[in-house]
Amino acid sequence: MLLLGRRDGPLVQLAGQLRASGLPEADAQSATILVNALSGADDAIAASEAFAERGGGHLIVHLLPPVPPGDWPACRDTTLIWAYTRHAALAFAPARLRVNALAACGAPAVPGLDVIPRTKAAAATAGDLAGAVLAMARWPSMTGQLIRLGG
Repeated sequence: MLLLGRRDGPLVQLAGQLRASGLPEADAQSATILVNALSGADDAIAASEAFAERGGGHLIVHLLPPVPPGDWPACRDTTLIWAYTRHAALAFAPARLRVNALAACGAPAVPGLDVIPRTKAAAATAGDLAGAVLAMARWPSMTGQLIRLGG
């Protein structure tokens, strides 16, 4: 497992949970699962493309960054990463590389346009994220999907 992103707070906890669940960390050359937590769309997409071109991988999971109300640049990045996830799932299917996304936030996907009524729910934990990544790894037919946790 290769975890890309700023190693602070939740990502440190997520890395620990994934290691405890049996997914050892690996370098860019030997990893078979990429957990991509880069928040900028350009960086996230470039990292996924590099992982796919290297070959040998079987799963890419994009952790979609939270979108605070009114933050249109963050909305752009989240939307682009999600759109890329769906299209990459189709493009990489012949190589048996699956691409999925996780969103662990209660913020709407489009700032200020929250059309789904929110209820008070517990925020997703690092354990929730790790469980979702492990489930994706175990379900060989799951690709091009978004799982939204918490919120």
